[in-house]
Amino acid sequence: MHEAGLPNVLQLDGGILKYFEEVGGAHYSGDCFVFDGREALAPDLSARAAHASARAPEDPDLARKR
Repeated sequence: MHEAGLPNVLQLDGGILKYFEEVGGAHYSGDCFVFDGREALAPDLSARAAHASARAPEDPDLARKR
């Protein structure tokens, strides 16, 4: 993103899900979209959506992730 001219972009080492695992989500508001059948995660890493996403049929590990 810096190469695209966006200098104020930061990246969490290990990503947001690793951050939630290590620190928790006390200072986070909202959901974290994931590209699998869970659709979105809460800061405690639980699936937030009331139903599976449209990608659920493509996710063979969905039951384990929930």
